[in-house]
Amino acid sequence: MRITKEGQITIPAVLLERYGITPDVDVEFEILDEGLLIRKRDPEQHPVDAVYGIASDGWVAKEFGSTDAYMSAIRGYDYAAELRRYNDNSS
Repeated sequence: MRITKEGQITIPAVLLERYGITPDVDVEFEILDEGLLIRKRDPEQHPVDAVYGIASDGWVAKEFGSTDAYMSAIRGYDYAAELRRYNDNSS
């Protein structure tokens, strides 16, 4: 492979296919003692994707009892205590 005047290289198709590098994939360069390493960059996970479905996966229900309790806990108050007070006052 040869680098063009514009600093571009052509990666052989067999390597592109083998490593799943398509035109829309970002790569990164790592400087090593031996030279440069070209690596396919892992796409960063969108923050919404990181938490999508957590309420339905079961861990919220196991840890907090309900989505409402989880939301209350991350907002800083005890939903279960509030619910008990509400139920005690409703009787």
